[in-house]
Amino acid sequence: MTVAGNDRKLASWCEELGVLFVMAFLRAGGLG
Repeated sequence: MTVAGNDRKLASWCEELGVLFVMAFLRAGGLG
């Protein structure tokens, strides 16, 4: 695996985790 490939995979992972985290946060009423 290349470093660029790893970075891209990591970024994708972070993006997915971020979306899940935000959705869970909103569902819990954290911003409401």
